[in-house]
Amino acid sequence: MVLSILSILVILAMGYVWLTRGFFSALIHLACTLVAGAIAFAAWEPVAYFLIGMGGGKGYLPGVAWSLALALPFAAALALLRLAVDSALRANVIVNNLGNYIGGGACGAASGLITAGILALSLGFLRMETGFLGATHAGYDAKGNIVRQGGLMVPADKIVAGLYGAMSERSLATGNPLARWHPDVHEEAAALRINYGEGAARNTTAPDDFEVVGRFTVGRGLNLPPAALLGDRWNPEAVQSVSTYDGGTPAPGSHIEGFLINFKASAKEKEGKVTVGAGQVRLVCENPADETRITVYPVAVNSQADSANPRFARWRYDAKDTYIASVGGAAEALFGFEFVVPPGFEPIGLYIKNSRHVVGEGATAQPKYQFATTDERDAVIETLGGGTQTTRTGALPGAATTAPAVASNVDTTLATVITVQVIPGGGTTAPEGLKVSNVLPFVIQKGTEGSLEVDGDNRIVAGQATYNLDVKINKALEKPLRIQNFLTTSDTRLVQLDVSLPTKTSLLGKAAAGAESVVTPVLMDSAGGLYQPVGYIYEDETKIVVRFDPGDPIRALSQIPSLSRSRPAQKLTLLFRVSFGVQLKHFALSSKVIATFDPPFPIDQPAPR
Repeated sequence: MVLSILSILVILAMGYVWLTRGFFSALIHLACTLVAGAIAFAAWEPVAYFLIGMGGGKGYLPGVAWSLALALPFAAALALLRLAVDSALRANVIVNNLGNYIGGGACGAASGLITAGILALSLGFLRMETGFLGATHAGYDAKGNIVRQGGLMVPADKIVAGLYGAMSERSLATGNPLARWHPDVHEEAAALRINYGEGAARNTTAPDDFEVVGRFTVGRGLNLPPAALLGDRWNPEAVQSVSTYDGGTPAPGSHIEGFLINFKASAKEKEGKVTVGAGQVRLVCENPADETRITVYPVAVNSQADSANPRFARWRYDAKDTYIASVGGAAEALFGFEFVVPPGFEPIGLYIKNSRHVVGEGATAQPKYQFATTDERDAVIETLGGGTQTTRTGALPGAATTAPAVASNVDTTLATVITVQVIPGGGTTAPEGLKVSNVLPFVIQKGTEGSLEVDGDNRIVAGQATYNLDVKINKALEKPLRIQNFLTTSDTRLVQLDVSLPTKTSLLGKAAAGAESVVTPVLMDSAGGLYQPVGYIYEDETKIVVRFDPGDPIRALSQIPSLSRSRPAQKLTLLFRVSFGVQLKHFALSSKVIATFDPPFPIDQPAPR
C-alpha cells in the first residue's frame, strides 16, 4: 500500500510541476527521462555486479546493490541529459495556454510514471522484510508454491518494465534484451525477499559465490503426465501439488530441468549455512517457436541430508516458509534444484539470488543425466554426496585445477604424522594441538566485548575484537558477566587447532615453508570434506585478537596474522566448524598436507550446552 501511494504521489506531483512549465519543456523532460531509463536498464547488471564485488559479497553494499545499480544510473543520466539539453536549447517554443496545460500535464505525468516505476523497482530490491512497503508481487499459494500475486494500484513498475522490455527488442534492440533475460523484472524483487527470517537472509550473491556444475532432466520428450514427475522415494505416499507461476497447473508433456549448484564458502549466511528459499532461485525459459518467455521457480532441492552421512535426499518446496539449509560445516555445499518446465520451452537463464548463469554454457551445455523416470533420478540422487559432490571430489581451495579428485591432489610428502591414541574399551584422545571445544581459553567481561556480537546467552555470534593481555585474568567474574563460549550448531562442533610453534601443526613447519598467501588452511575429513577456518584466537607480546565469523570463512593465509620464528610469544589458534560425525584426517594448506591424524580423529563428542 505504501509503495502504491508513493508511486501515485510521484506521478501527480510531476504532472503538476510540468503542467505549470509548459508543453515544450515537459516534452523535453519526458524525452530525457525516457533515455535515462534506457541507460539505467542497460547499466543495471554491470553496475550491480560491480557493487557486489566492492562489498566482497558481504555487508551492507551487496544487500542494496541491485537497488542502487538501477536508481543511480537513472538519476545521473537524467541530470546529465537535462544539463546537456538545457545548454543546447536556449529558447522555448510558444504554445497557447490550453496546449501548455494539457500537453505539459500529460508529458509530466508520463515522466512521473517512468520515474515512479524505476523508483518502485529500485526500492523493491533493497534487503528488507518480505512485505516491504506493500510491494508483494509474488508470494505463496496454499501448497507452498511461488505464484504471482498483488501489485501496485497504479502498476507503474509493470508498465515501465513492459515499456523498456519492448524497446530492448525493437527501437533500442540489443544483443541481450531486457525482455529476454528479465521477462518479469517487476516481480523479481518481491520473490527474492521471500527468504529465511522474513527478509533477513541474503537477497543477493556474487557470481563467484557459486558454480553450476551439472544439469539433468527427468521425462524430457516423453510426454509424461505431470503426476509422473512429482513423486519421489522419500515421500512415496503423496504426489507433490505444484502450481505454475501464474497459478495454473503444469501442462501435460512437461518435464523436469535440474541444475547442480556448488555453493562456495562465500555464499554462506551469517550463521555459517547456505540457506535457500524457492523465491531466491528462478529459471527463465523461452519457447523458440514464438520467443515467448516465462519464469519458473523450483519445486524441490536435492542436498546432503545429514552432516555425518554424505548421502543426498530430495526436499520439496511444498509448504509456506520452507527454506533448505546446508548441513555440517563443510567449506562448500552442493544443491540440486528442480524446475517443472512446460512443453516447447527451453531454459536459457538460471538465477541464483539474482546472479545469472546462461544455460547452455559450460556445465549446462548438455544435461549430464537424462532420466526417464523419477526412480532413476532418485537412485542417482542418493549417491551424489559419495561420488560427485564438489567438496569431496573437486580440487582443494587454492589448488590450480578443479578436474582431479581430492585424493589425487593431496600431497603428503612433508606431512607430519600425529598418532591418535585409541582408548581401550572405546574412544580416542585428541591429537596434539587439537581440541574440540567451543570455549575460549580466557574470559571476556560483559560490556567490554567491543565489536564482537554476543547473543542473550553471552555466546559469541560473530565479529572481531582486540584486547590487551589483562583479559586473561578475568576468570573470577560472575556468570552473567562472563563471555567465554562461541555459538555452535547442533550438526557441527568447534575444533580449535594450534598452528603456532612448536606444535606439529605449526604454520612455520617444513611442510608450510614457502606457502603463498593465497592458499587456504583447511581441515579434511576421511571422505574428502573440507573445512575452512571460521576464525582464530591470536596472542602476541601486547594483545589478543578474537575473530569469529561462520558466514565469512577464512579463505587465504593473508586473512590471518602472520607468524615469525623470531617472536616466540606469538600463539595462533584456528577455529573450525566441523560436521558432527566425520573423522578428521588431514590439516593442509590447499593441497599440501601439514599433518595427518592416524587413525583419523572422530568428531563425535556431545553437543555443548
